[in-house]
Amino acid sequence: MSGKARRVLVIGGNRFAGRMAAGLLSDMPGVEVAVLNRSGTGPDDVRAFRADRNAELGSVLRDFRPDCLIDFAAYTPTQAERACDLTSANGIHYVHISSASAYPPNGEPHAEHAPLTPHEGWGDYGREKALADECVRTRKPDATILRPAYFIGPDNPIRRCTLLFDRIAGGEPLPIPYDGSALIQTVHPQDLARAAIVAGRMRAAGPINIACAEPTSIANFYHLCVELVGEMAAKPAQIMQTDEFAEAYDENRWPFPGLPMRLDTTRCTQELGVVCRPTPVSVREAHQTWLKHRIER
Repeated sequence: MSGKARRVLVIGGNRFAGRMAAGLLSDMPGVEVAVLNRSGTGPDDVRAFRADRNAELGSVLRDFRPDCLIDFAAYTPTQAERACDLTSANGIHYVHISSASAYPPNGEPHAEHAPLTPHEGWGDYGREKALADECVRTRKPDATILRPAYFIGPDNPIRRCTLLFDRIAGGEPLPIPYDGSALIQTVHPQDLARAAIVAGRMRAAGPINIACAEPTSIANFYHLCVELVGEMAAKPAQIMQTDEFAEAYDENRWPFPGLPMRLDTTRCTQELGVVCRPTPVSVREAHQTWLKHRIER
């Protein structure tokens, strides 16, 4: 890793994209990496701070003295504000992981300058992420803000693929919001991790969308999952159109609300040089991990 960011602190480095980022950084010559988590550990041989970011982030920054802070766990404007102030005071580049759920779901591929007006179906999560994003843009304009689409990949703590795989294998009905025609884009956690590392090295400023280039419909996503489970299914899959509360996200009901999520990824590919893998590739990786865990059980 070249450039100014030689010492990197990852908040949320104990799982998924944050853990992948910490692992990638630890393999780079000339880079020191540490993770800050309330629980769990990061990759092997990575220094770990077990701390509450809300109370102890300042002391961790003074101890580790990073050049770059990559934040996978800022969910409120208060957390974002404190991270901005502390990194500004210490000359640290800040990479804030926001969310594409902050955009209005109007079906258009949003560029980064689009207004942030999250749909009410995202509840407090969408509102808080949009407010945190706005806080970073106004309080620390030189920070990087990454706005990822739906996470799809192995060991996702959000059970998008595994929810469907388990139901298909168990012969349970598959409720789908509306007719499943809404178009969405996804991002593999490792691609988000790579984008965060590159953005930190470049000290890229402003928001950057992170997603695969080609959208897929929610219905096609379901059919791909059905195809992958294949003969393991207890009985033929039954996809049931559901209109009630179809625009509300409920992780125990379905992997996506019936809302489009479209992003213009020009800045990601051209400035960061990160091309995200297509949705079917990410789903297949998630399926392989699901199979492995199923065999181990």
